[in-house]
Amino acid sequence: MSEEHDPPVYHGSPIWRDGAPPAEPAAAPYAGVLAHTVAAPSAPVLVREERIAGAPVVLAAGALVALLGGLAWAAVVIETHYDIGILAWLIGAATGFVMVSIAGGPVDNASRILAGVFAAVGIMVGKYVIFVHQLRSAFKSFASTLGLSATPHVGYFDSTTRHLFFTEFSSIVKPIYLLWVALAFFAAYRMAGGGRLFGRRPY
Repeated sequence: MSEEHDPPVYHGSPIWRDGAPPAEPAAAPYAGVLAHTVAAPSAPVLVREERIAGAPVVLAAGALVALLGGLAWAAVVIETHYDIGILAWLIGAATGFVMVSIAGGPVDNASRILAGVFAAVGIMVGKYVIFVHQLRSAFKSFASTLGLSATPHVGYFDSTTRHLFFTEFSSIVKPIYLLWVALAFFAAYRMAGGGRLFGRRPY
């Protein structure tokens, strides 16, 4: 009975019986070309270029939504006589959501900061509208007390009205508004980056 033995070893390398080690399988033709083609980062570059080209539209949409949200918030406060702070959060979320939807994905950090600024400005625009409405009501009440029918004109775009708003800003804007502005900024910044208001980011 013959027994098979392992090939003898010389300096750590096997000595094959045929005199040479078996040839390694040849590489598939064009394997290098295929690997290079698959690994080419063409798609991410195209996506990035599309977002850069559409940035003005994305920013304009975010600014418009923030402005409309601020006006809607002002209308709610004027009708209900209550400052509903949660609306500031929703305005920021809507601003960031619209920007992400139009961009097709998360925007860059600069655009996220602008989204937060848009939302914060939208809140302040709403506060200005509320201030003008309250000023008109105060003049009307004062005129009725004196038995006068005419009241001073208070317009949204009057330089005197704007000057009064910014001069008395610290007394008109309560400290709680700073919290609401911060909430609007945070919500817009997070949503524009592809995040959620609560929990981890889906991207």
